[in-house]
Amino acid sequence: MADHLDRLHTLSDIAVPPLLPAQAVRARGDQRRRRRTAALGATAVLVAALGGGVALAAGQAQPDALRFATPPSSSPATGPTPTTEPTPAAEPTPSAEPTPATDETPEPTSPPSEEPSPSATPPQATPSPVTPPAAPAAPVFPEEAAVEHGGRSTAVYLAVAYDGSDPELARAYAQAREVGYSGVGIGDVACDQGAGEALGLDPARAYSRVAVYFPDRATAQQFVDAYEPGVVGIADVTTYCLD
Repeated sequence: MADHLDRLHTLSDIAVPPLLPAQAVRARGDQRRRRRTAALGATAVLVAALGGGVALAAGQAQPDALRFATPPSSSPATGPTPTTEPTPAAEPTPSAEPTPATDETPEPTSPPSEEPSPSATPPQATPSPVTPPAAPAAPVFPEEAAVEHGGRSTAVYLAVAYDGSDPELARAYAQAREVGYSGVGIGDVACDQGAGEALGLDPARAYSRVAVYFPDRATAQQFVDAYEPGVVGIADVTTYCLD
């Protein structure tokens, strides 16, 4: 018992180094642990490289060996996770310039025309009906004037002859009656004062005439235009021989 007490007294005389702070002790422990873990990891890699075939044959033995070779380690104090800088947005790719439109107009493609077969019978043209020409309008004859002894009128002379029995006088009389003039008659040119001079007759001879009388020259000219056989002449006269 006394020996033990003496030994304790002896230990009390030994100089004890100063104790480190707890933070420094933990740092040294973490450092040693990392070194030991790195050494064990390198050993495991070397063993795996040398005995790869054995590990494959052993099947399930490899995970156990790895678990055994890699002892659990306390999570070391990790520093702050670095902040990832944002990736700059990609610049937009310039779009291709539009192709300028050309002024060329595409030529229309027309199907080739089929040439008629020489043996084909040409279509028969249907003759169009022939429209007969319209009949000319019937001439319009003006109304004659009622003559009186000593009265003034415009006379249209249809025929003039030396002899009262000349067939031309009878023919002109019939034509005037046919178109509706009932006052026409055969008489002496001398009974119409002013007729000889207007017609250019010889005053030394006697003439017979067929005449139609109108109130004025305009009406007399309308008759001349409508009367087809033609006339000898027109004269403004004073009528006599009617009493």
